[in-house]
Amino acid sequence: LAAAQAELVRLQAIQTQQREEQRRQQEEEQARLQEEHRAQEERYRAAEEARLQEELAEEARQQQELARAQEERAAAAAAGEQLSEEEMLYRELEEARNREFEDIYLTDEEKAENRAAEAAREAILEFREKRMTQHAAAAKQQAQARRGATLAVHHSNEVDNVLYWMGDMQAGSRATLVYNRNSESNMQHCQEVTLILAYDGWSHGNQEVKMFPLARDDPIRKQSWALEHGPGEWFVCQVDLSETAVMVDYVFCGGGKVYDNNKGKDYHTEIQGGANLDQLEEALFHKLVETNAEKDAAMEEQIVKAARARALGQSSGAGVISASAVNKHQARMARLEHFVYCEPRAPTAGQAVQVFYNPQHSLLKGQEVTMNAGFNRFLHSTQASVPMAPQQNGWLAGTVQVPADAHVLDVVFHGRNGQVDDNNKKDFHWDVAGAVGQMRMLHVLNTAVELAPVCKVGGMGDVVTALSRSLSEEGHRVDVVVPKYDILEYDMIQNLVQVDNFHFDNTNVKVWKGDVEGISITFLDPENGMFNHGCIYGRNDDHIRFGFFSRATAQLVRIMAERGERPDVVHAHDWQTAPCTWEDLAGAKTAFTIHNLEYGADLIGGAMAACTFGTTVSPTYAEEVAHHGSVKNHQHKFIGILNGIDSHIWNPADDEHLPMNYDVNTTVQGKAASKAELQKRLNLHQRDAPVVGVVSRLVNQKGLHLVKRTMWRTLEKGGQFVLLGSAPDGNVQNDFNNLANHAEQQYPGNVKLVFSYDEPLSHLIYAGCDIISVPSMFEPCGLTQMIAMRYGAVPLVRRTGGLRDSVFDVDDDQQRALEASVDPNGFSFDGTDDAALDYALDRALHYWYDDRGFWNSLAERTMSQDWSWNYPSMQYIDAYYKAIRQ
Repeated sequence: LAAAQAELVRLQAIQTQQREEQRRQQEEEQARLQEEHRAQEERYRAAEEARLQEELAEEARQQQELARAQEERAAAAAAGEQLSEEEMLYRELEEARNREFEDIYLTDEEKAENRAAEAAREAILEFREKRMTQHAAAAKQQAQARRGATLAVHHSNEVDNVLYWMGDMQAGSRATLVYNRNSESNMQHCQEVTLILAYDGWSHGNQEVKMFPLARDDPIRKQSWALEHGPGEWFVCQVDLSETAVMVDYVFCGGGKVYDNNKGKDYHTEIQGGANLDQLEEALFHKLVETNAEKDAAMEEQIVKAARARALGQSSGAGVISASAVNKHQARMARLEHFVYCEPRAPTAGQAVQVFYNPQHSLLKGQEVTMNAGFNRFLHSTQASVPMAPQQNGWLAGTVQVPADAHVLDVVFHGRNGQVDDNNKKDFHWDVAGAVGQMRMLHVLNTAVELAPVCKVGGMGDVVTALSRSLSEEGHRVDVVVPKYDILEYDMIQNLVQVDNFHFDNTNVKVWKGDVEGISITFLDPENGMFNHGCIYGRNDDHIRFGFFSRATAQLVRIMAERGERPDVVHAHDWQTAPCTWEDLAGAKTAFTIHNLEYGADLIGGAMAACTFGTTVSPTYAEEVAHHGSVKNHQHKFIGILNGIDSHIWNPADDEHLPMNYDVNTTVQGKAASKAELQKRLNLHQRDAPVVGVVSRLVNQKGLHLVKRTMWRTLEKGGQFVLLGSAPDGNVQNDFNNLANHAEQQYPGNVKLVFSYDEPLSHLIYAGCDIISVPSMFEPCGLTQMIAMRYGAVPLVRRTGGLRDSVFDVDDDQQRALEASVDPNGFSFDGTDDAALDYALDRALHYWYDDRGFWNSLAERTMSQDWSWNYPSMQYIDAYYKAIRQ
């Protein structure tokens, strides 16, 4: 018993010990769980704080994603693929996970590439939706036109003793037609008969069907008494009828110009079972999609390139400054870094930026300077006035805080007595990286009477097309309005369709839409026939016709405003559309560009008084005309912006007219191949000699006496000379014809003057020549010298207008080139006599003969410079934004 009691006590002690151990373990576990819970709460609070820091950015990003999802839903609905709410939610969650993955694992370059791919995808979806809408509108118009034509004429399936259709006229079936050749007197002696037919008012399906004499024993004759017993010479054929048409239109041809066309009314026969209006419209729609597939694919490639370029340009805010088109915003400010720049070079939203300014190169030299800073083209509510503090070497600096929703930093510098450095009325701008929300984009309407390549006479047509395309590639909405001439190059217009009409000035004005080189163009077509005269200019009523067009354009703008689509800026080009600037434009601002002040001075003066701001085609030309009566009182709103060239057309790297494509790295080899081909084509001696070229209209403005001097001086110095051009004045042309004969006799195999328009040859001249001479008496802008540099040909120019703004003499213009942030790139002179030209040409030839290494580097330098629309379009954008805030 004692042993049992002892064992019981021992067991009780063990149990007590176990309970204590269990309680201790429970307390430790509870403490561990509490500690883990506290740690989890700390992590949660830290995560919450991090999320709160990103809340604004995330909210904006979600709004963008929801907007995009709505667009996708609309696109899917249009394609018959409406997504369910659950599917949309799943997609949004998937995109959120993808964004989180990007933020954690992808590099900045990979993120930028993803954004570019997404931008391209969205651009393609938008383009395809737009194209489907255009195709649908065109199909509807064509269908209505076809059916309207069928209702407008008398039709019959037989004409006694003339023609008979045998059997039912069912759409898609084969029908038999017999025709009496003797029914029409002028057909009686014809040896053959051909049926010429089409459908629905001659709108489609044109074809010719040979008819054969109807045999006397043919069973067809038993179907009609006239065929079996009546007189006549009957011919027969079979026709496969259209599956969609409701009428066949036809005439008979006896060969040559002999026809039976029913005395001018043609023959018409109804077809049963053809497509109704909706079916026809659908068939036409699919046909338009099919026939335009190749063109649309090519346009999509351009759209993808432009969308990717914009996206990469917007995401390149890591401080990398490049002169490429992708980074042209940064390159624009890089050109000015010798007197203004910021740190960091690419400002970031939500952070401070320091702006450095050297007034030694401005009118504020020696003054106390204040920086006026704003954002989003000074349209943001936040602005700051910052005193600039002195730094080393005459520099000044000021710091400004960039808001989180700022996409652009804008700066103007103020001195005393109201003096301002505003970058020649364009202000200074830096793109800002990482901003939330959307930047306000522009809506610009260009109006002109020329548009390359569909209705071009001079350089203005090139400017309107290139500027509009460049603005569109920047993401802005661009409308272009031109007259619908009867001489338009219609094969260069895609998807031309009437979309509207309005009544104006006692006539109906039809509104047409079409695409030209990827740009949406509006054509105004008044039924009073003002633009149906087989020409653009040359009538005594040009000012009346273009005045009507300007006022009609203003009426169109007012209609757009009523629909909520009023443009921010209406940009009128030259005297022809000057009246737009003083018409009622529903509050839109106006820009006016003078392309050549030699014409329409009174209208130009009125436009300069009325417009919000005025421009001309180069800074120097703006100075040269500053005292002209049309502009002298408007200098405060008048600027010169140098035109650019179309770098897609003028590109030696993929120019199909050259024997060898080349770029800046293969300049010497490429130009050597082109020179050899040029010498061969123009029958010049194949030798190592400097080739000097002129590509120009032969008019007095172009300095004809200096063109001649260029030729003689080149030949005297052992070079070769080529000219491509022609003279509208017969006397001038005769003079140059005689000049060509004389020169080719005196210097055989070393000179060739070509008097014609030859686009492929012009490309070869730019590539094959060492020097391109442009000795103009005056030149508002000039594109020849820029094209020459694009191809590595060194320009030799008279220092006037746009020639002065683009060509900087290698010997005499180092300081001017430095101020313009351009490397010296050619040779220039000021005078108008032979000695002045000789001074520049002799120096150029000296370098070519005696320092070929320098010459080759000079050719490479000219090729590396950007004379495209990249920089000019940014200047116009600056001016547009400045206008809309006035």
